[in-house]
Amino acid sequence: MLITKRSRDFVNSSIDDQLKIIQIPRPVWVIFALTPSTNPIATLNYKVLLSLMTRNSIVLSPHPAAKET
Repeated sequence: MLITKRSRDFVNSSIDDQLKIIQIPRPVWVIFALTPSTNPIATLNYKVLLSLMTRNSIVLSPHPAAKET
């Protein structure tokens, strides 16, 4: 499998010494995360991890039928 460099990176800061530009990504908005009743813990972990990586705030809404663990 060939791994190539991504053309755009929206998570990490980038510095262009030639043009003297520093790009710092900023948060997009508030993420509203609905969680299913089938696997609430795994889905919550995944969605929270992604929102932390992209520096976005997150509102979690578990399904009422989800079991408490």
